[in-house]
Amino acid sequence: MPSGDMTRVLGILGSLYRHVETLEEFADHIVFREGQRAVLIEPTDTTRFISFVRGVLVCTDKTLQDVPSCNQISTVPELLAFVLNNIKRKKKRNVLAHGYGYTFQDRDADQFKFHGEITQSAMYIHCSDLWKRVCQRLGTDISKYLLESCSLFVTVPPSSAFQVCGVPVYDRVSMSTGISRFHLGYKRNGTTRNSRGRSKEVRNGGWEFQGSAGRNRRKDGGRDTGKRKGDEVSLGGKRKREREEVEGDVCLPGKRRCTQREAPTVSSGTSDRKHRTLETNGVKRPVEVISLTKGPTQSLQVFNGSSNVEQVSAEMERLRKPVEKLAGPGRPLEAVMVTIAPAESSKQVSNCTGNIEQMSMKTGHRRPAAVVPRPVEEQSGPVSATVHVEGGPSWRTGSFPPLPHSQCFIRTLGMLYGGRGMRRFLLNRKRKSRDEGPRRLQGRDLVRLVFFEGVAYLNGTERKPERLPRRFFTLVPLFCQLLRRHRRCPYSKILQRVCPAVGQGDMASLLPQHSAPHRVYLFVRECLNAVVPSEFWGSDHNRFKFLSAVRNFLSMGKFERMSLAELMWKMKVNDCDWLKISKTGRCPPSELSYRTRVLGQLLAWLLDGYVLGLVRAMFYVTESMGQKNALRFYRYQVWAKLQELAFSGHLSKGQMSELTLAQVTSLPKTTVPSRLRFIPKTEGMRPITRVIGADAKTRLFQTRVKELLDVLGVCVRSSPSLLGSTVWGLTDIHRVLSSITPAQKDKPQRLYFVKVDVSGAYDSLPHTQLLEVIGQVLSHVQQELFSVRRYAKVWADTHEGLKKTFVRQADFTEDTVSSTNMKGFVMSLQREGKVHDAILVEQHFSTDIHGKDVLEFFTQMLSSCVVQFGKKSFRQCQGIPQGSAVSSLLCCLCYGHMENLLFPNVSRRGGCLMRLVDDFLLITPDLSQAQTFLKTLMAGVPRYGCVVNPQKVAVNFPLGEWGSCPAGVRLLPLHCLFPWCGLLLNTHTLDVYNNYASYAGLSLRYSLTLGSAHCAGQQMKRKLMSILRFKCHALFLDLKTNSLEAVYSNIYKLVLLHAFRFHACAQSLPFGQKVGGNHSYFLNLIWDLAEYTNHLVRLCNKGVSLGCKALTGSLQYEAVELIYCLAFLLVLSRHRPLYYHLLAPLRTRKRKLEGKLEGLRLARIRQAATPKMPEDFKAIQA
Repeated sequence: MPSGDMTRVLGILGSLYRHVETLEEFADHIVFREGQRAVLIEPTDTTRFISFVRGVLVCTDKTLQDVPSCNQISTVPELLAFVLNNIKRKKKRNVLAHGYGYTFQDRDADQFKFHGEITQSAMYIHCSDLWKRVCQRLGTDISKYLLESCSLFVTVPPSSAFQVCGVPVYDRVSMSTGISRFHLGYKRNGTTRNSRGRSKEVRNGGWEFQGSAGRNRRKDGGRDTGKRKGDEVSLGGKRKREREEVEGDVCLPGKRRCTQREAPTVSSGTSDRKHRTLETNGVKRPVEVISLTKGPTQSLQVFNGSSNVEQVSAEMERLRKPVEKLAGPGRPLEAVMVTIAPAESSKQVSNCTGNIEQMSMKTGHRRPAAVVPRPVEEQSGPVSATVHVEGGPSWRTGSFPPLPHSQCFIRTLGMLYGGRGMRRFLLNRKRKSRDEGPRRLQGRDLVRLVFFEGVAYLNGTERKPERLPRRFFTLVPLFCQLLRRHRRCPYSKILQRVCPAVGQGDMASLLPQHSAPHRVYLFVRECLNAVVPSEFWGSDHNRFKFLSAVRNFLSMGKFERMSLAELMWKMKVNDCDWLKISKTGRCPPSELSYRTRVLGQLLAWLLDGYVLGLVRAMFYVTESMGQKNALRFYRYQVWAKLQELAFSGHLSKGQMSELTLAQVTSLPKTTVPSRLRFIPKTEGMRPITRVIGADAKTRLFQTRVKELLDVLGVCVRSSPSLLGSTVWGLTDIHRVLSSITPAQKDKPQRLYFVKVDVSGAYDSLPHTQLLEVIGQVLSHVQQELFSVRRYAKVWADTHEGLKKTFVRQADFTEDTVSSTNMKGFVMSLQREGKVHDAILVEQHFSTDIHGKDVLEFFTQMLSSCVVQFGKKSFRQCQGIPQGSAVSSLLCCLCYGHMENLLFPNVSRRGGCLMRLVDDFLLITPDLSQAQTFLKTLMAGVPRYGCVVNPQKVAVNFPLGEWGSCPAGVRLLPLHCLFPWCGLLLNTHTLDVYNNYASYAGLSLRYSLTLGSAHCAGQQMKRKLMSILRFKCHALFLDLKTNSLEAVYSNIYKLVLLHAFRFHACAQSLPFGQKVGGNHSYFLNLIWDLAEYTNHLVRLCNKGVSLGCKALTGSLQYEAVELIYCLAFLLVLSRHRPLYYHLLAPLRTRKRKLEGKLEGLRLARIRQAATPKMPEDFKAIQA
């Protein structure tokens, strides 16, 4: 068996589960009810079986308390079928049940038989003789426990694994709570400063070993006399729980003791390998470790060694040796498990113990640790494996008791696409009743809706008890008063006064008539003051805090959210007399916690029910094409007129024909209509057509569309020429330019550029031509069978911690192990270099897709393309929906077919042709070829529906026979920076720059989705790191295709824009946190960004000497760091009061770096930073 290193996989699992051990180790400490110990490996076993047992990892959060019989009372297929049916019946999440279609409708069905197709993970167990032997030796009860209650992973050499059963491991990896920094146990002894002046924590470089009994145990003469409760599980489903003190929605576990051993200080550096010492029983041993991060924030440090699948258990045994002293003489060593705790970067954001403690004193409510912003590095011990359940307010979800405040979110998506008037407003709805029929809401109804029943109460459902608790008696007249005020409130007059608008005019005059978020807030504030009784607030302080939260919420972006914890921050609970049963007397903590929960329910309803409902009723809220996530608030009269103008213009193109009522009723039952909506642009409206629905017919249609995309993707991979000159992104553009740039730099020659944009590409594709093109693509595969596999991948990124991604992969069906077996599939991915040091989780696998069925579906999809707009239905006679998943590929295949027909030899003369969907760019040294290309496209290609938009055509050469430049065509100089798809290309050297002109007048606040997170500082760091990874692309930083001057300039502008993003993130921190309260964290964040940028620059220039500690090479790390100092000083000095504590260290480091670099290197940096603020950046709004 090939050697491998599973230490990274072990580290990932150890950071997510409390207990990680091999199947052999799991079986070694099992004692059956009959008194005998489990024997999994016998002397006569083959090497194959021993390797298999040592390559299966058992991961749990609970230890096994007692074990029933060792008897085998069922076969492996029967046991597997019973477990699958039981999982589906109880609606549990388990990898085994992915894709299993048992609906448990027939309650008399045989539970020991399969009632649907099973996944490869289940088939892997079903068909394996090794698993059968394991089940025979462990017995049915243990086997059932492993499949139902544990997470099993099978290691696949050389360095990966896949999950067989258990809750999907990706559920434990959160992408919204910040960077998952994890380490192998360190103890924070203090802080020191390195040469850059950054705060650096002194950390332990060794492992930390903690077990279930090692965390909280009573000692008696060095022996353990008790076990930790709550960490044990019985096979019968009963759990022993430690008594917990409950305060409202917060569970406070008992105290936990953590044993750690101090180790020598580890200094930060840039080397991947470090030599550290591990102290074992008083003896210090040198250990070589691999660090996944460079610098002061160490992450996932693991021992280096050659460990293949057979050596995994030996590796874990070696790691457990230092804990013999911790285990104690009376405790089995197997119970002490390797635990990897999270090492989140530096400290958390500011005001960790100030504002939050102030809030706690006011409310008496002790907030969960996940909510309270606290110093990140003050955490020690293992990461909690609890997966936080997130949801909406209880009145909407109907979940009572409600979720904790930190897990309850109100999303801005709830405001979108409304504008239908007050008829469907919540307070205007009627409650359905079986006896009385629909009736208007009363005060008692609102009390039950907000605090007990949820919105389902309006449909007639009512839970017991019917009598309200005594505490809520006083709320009934208050809600009655609220309803009376609502029915008398002149909403329309207030709206017209605060947000005036004129609903007449042309599109150009109506598009700017959207209300600013501040104007919408003024309207909402006046309505709240007029409708909500003052008794609800309790005090002006609470009212002002709520209004401030409303203002912040209305200013958020499209995908952001606000937690109930933020909404409740600094609220004075005891000011609200309606919460009190007794107006005098002592208020115990439990009572105060309950009051806090009830007040949270009311405020959540006011924001999510009243405010959002009011905004949806009075405004049509939509995104725009100009700003990525910014929301526009249109009065519904204005939006109705805009839609009418946009739709009449869209209909005038002759692409749709209206269907009569008879034609609609005669449509095939398989027809799935699409819905048309418009998104405002700068000078018009863009139509978006999407299939929306959750019914079975819609889901089947969307599945078939994905299968069409998969099959076309397989055909394109086997014959790339079908796509013509299509490029899908920066990587493809870099690949194409790399083929011509070296020759241009060696022998410069005149290059002629032509940029052409097709007008309405999606809407103008003729159906006949589409059928012809796609028919040719699928003609050779109609008899082929395709397989589709969906899987998730979890891995540890060097700088960004734990990450996950979901992959959908299609290919021709092959009867090979790699295509039908999950283990073979993982091995094939590793051989191809696509996966390493990762954990894969299968989600779906199918092999029943035929090429002829896909072509038949595509033909049917085009012929029965029905679009709904309002109450009318239309048949789309031309074009394809813009919102479909397959639209871009269909467009590229059609234009690729056109290119192969009209421009077959365009790249044979030393040039290249690129097309990003419908944006063409020709680069050629042949002037006549450039003119012919432009003339052909300007004349249009009706066969393919290709009509050029002259306003988006640009050239850098005289147009010859045209004499003068046609109207709208831009004529640029021969040597210039040529714009195309957000890029600027030097027409002489082919250097590539980013075009920042598109950021003019835009707010970077809306280019980031921040929202509410449990750890705002980590969320900010994760966001900035991930953006940096996408922006530091080889297209801009590769010295083989760009000059050194261009690379320096690209780095400076990239970092300068990142400094603006840093400011935007810092201004959006929750709970009133500021940079000045924890400046060391943010200073370290800047240095981490500089390190990551330096790392990415080197990845883009593999094989090129950029510089080392001797200050040799063309681009040193010190140069990158100095660029960060210059850029951040320029941006942050504009807001001196906010970043006062960061400016001094940045200036100090800047002076040191300037003294280090000197000469030409320093001059190169100053050249890139001149002017300090480029023209494109002056109009950017931070």
